[in-house]
Amino acid sequence: PFQIVGGKDFYQRQIIFDIYNYFSFLLDENNDAALIGILRSPFCFLSDSEIFHISTLNGKNFYNKLVLYSKTNVDIYNKICLLLEIKKEYISSDFVYLLRKILTDSNYLSVIASQTDGTQELSNIQKLIQLSISYFSQGFRTLYDYVNYLKDAIENSYEESQAAVIEESNSVKLMTLHQAKGLEFPVVFLFNSNDNTRADVVKSKSVQIDKNFGILTKLPLNENYFDDYIAAPIIGISDLINNKKNIAEIKRLFYVGVTRAKNILYITATLGEKMQINKESFID
Repeated sequence: PFQIVGGKDFYQRQIIFDIYNYFSFLLDENNDAALIGILRSPFCFLSDSEIFHISTLNGKNFYNKLVLYSKTNVDIYNKICLLLEIKKEYISSDFVYLLRKILTDSNYLSVIASQTDGTQELSNIQKLIQLSISYFSQGFRTLYDYVNYLKDAIENSYEESQAAVIEESNSVKLMTLHQAKGLEFPVVFLFNSNDNTRADVVKSKSVQIDKNFGILTKLPLNENYFDDYIAAPIIGISDLINNKKNIAEIKRLFYVGVTRAKNILYITATLGEKMQINKESFID
């Protein structure tokens, strides 16, 4: 079991895609992609072979084919009966109520809870419900607005952190060093410690603004744009200062990581065939 502490990919979780598909289909029954996403998700758990078989039937869209097939197949009908019920009543229902009903009246929550990161995902679901309550409480919001809100958040990768897990479970915690400040753990792994950051130096065909040195850039000698660009001496001074700042920050972060461990500290790194240590890395 593991928890991602403060990860910024809340709107990239599969549970968000599943809810987005569900409401997208309610909004438009001709949205075959959304419906198939629902059928393949923990809401219904239809196999790909079943979905393919249904797609070969006659009907103007996948929903019509699904309803037709469910009339002759009890197992399929039992899997989609909640979907059919929601489809009939969603127009006159409160959308937050619908969201809760979709989650609680299906096996979705139990399936999510059984996953290795189930505690985190259940907390994410509760966060989605609270965000939805807040969204609709602003008034004059329709299902169309809600679907577009989720679509925009997914496509633009809004930086929304995952939900904080209230209970302290016995699981692996994944976090950045900045988020680990002030915390301690019995065992700590500093992962991939031969990685290093990109040097913040002035590059050709780029311009940087420094509060002390002003505009910094490399220029072509005698306007020869096909040869190497030349850096003025002031750029070398700027790069040296930035490099020293970078090394100092790396040392501070390394100190934070090392001192999070109560009992055991693992420092892991991949050096490659030449056993080369990258400069300005934790290993260095």
